[in-house]
Amino acid sequence: MHSVSDLTTFARRTQGDVPPPLVGASTTVVGDKMYLFGGRLVSLRKMVSDMYEFDLQTYIWRKIEPSSDEEVPGPRYFHSADAWNNHLVIFGGMGYTESASDELCVLSDVRIFSLSTLSWVPSTPVQTASAEESIDGIEVPPPRARYAHLSSITSSRLFIIGGQNLSNDWLDDIHVYDLPSKTWVMWKPYPRHCGTYRSVAVCASRRVRNPSDEMRAITAATSSGLTVNGGKASPPPQGYQFLGPVGARFIPERGVGSNVLRPIANHGNTAPDGPTPTRELVHLPYSCEPTDNFPNDVFLYSNYNVSPLSSSRFCPPPLGWFCFVLWVGSGSPSTKVY
Repeated sequence: MHSVSDLTTFARRTQGDVPPPLVGASTTVVGDKMYLFGGRLVSLRKMVSDMYEFDLQTYIWRKIEPSSDEEVPGPRYFHSADAWNNHLVIFGGMGYTESASDELCVLSDVRIFSLSTLSWVPSTPVQTASAEESIDGIEVPPPRARYAHLSSITSSRLFIIGGQNLSNDWLDDIHVYDLPSKTWVMWKPYPRHCGTYRSVAVCASRRVRNPSDEMRAITAATSSGLTVNGGKASPPPQGYQFLGPVGARFIPERGVGSNVLRPIANHGNTAPDGPTPTRELVHLPYSCEPTDNFPNDVFLYSNYNVSPLSSSRFCPPPLGWFCFVLWVGSGSPSTKVY
């Protein structure tokens, strides 16, 4: 274990169903538990599909045994695992063509493990969005099978980035999977080599919103017909949450015979209980959970020996956009605040 407060590493003896040494297994921390899935046994060079739970408070391992009728994913390693809505989301990896075969293949399936029931959710057929249903108006192809890729979840969407095929060719693209509808909703080329060996993808669990800036940007784009973040601007969709016009929260109006306060539709220049002009009142930035309309950025870092130092930013259309920032160092790690 590694302490981020004083940058020291320490070892603790663990108990319980201690897993054997593994290569390419995934570890995902949710609360005070860590979940380990899959991997290849070092001793036998054989892939497994076992799930372990590790209690970070007691240092006790527990192997989660599936029920006899449970649809357990096939053995794999160098897959991805992310936490979402009290579930683990597993994608891809390298596995076997058949359960009784040692012939290798790469996978492109999405499997979900429920942390509330500690069981696997049944698999679903692959669904892809049509041009009318996709985020950017382009028909979405199913993702190519891959392993050693990067992944991250913001709001309710899974991002699969890069990776390699069975021939170890780089797959330079990004796929977006909508978890509630179980549909691939976007695909974009991304001409950068990204993989788990020397890259990492990170995304915060909360984001900072600035309602005033958001309202100005959308209003300007929709009124002028300009593009925003590389895509055609469109009006805010139903349910698009702003805090309202400047001053709306500060000018209450009491209805006749009612004790309920409500915002005034047409404000004056001053609030009824003070001299402050409403045009000088602004909504301050605030932190909140990311949503599909306001997702978090996914940051990619790679220290592949690429020269010169460069950055890349990709922004899909507004009202469903996401941004990738990739900082590629030439030999040594570097830090960039975005």
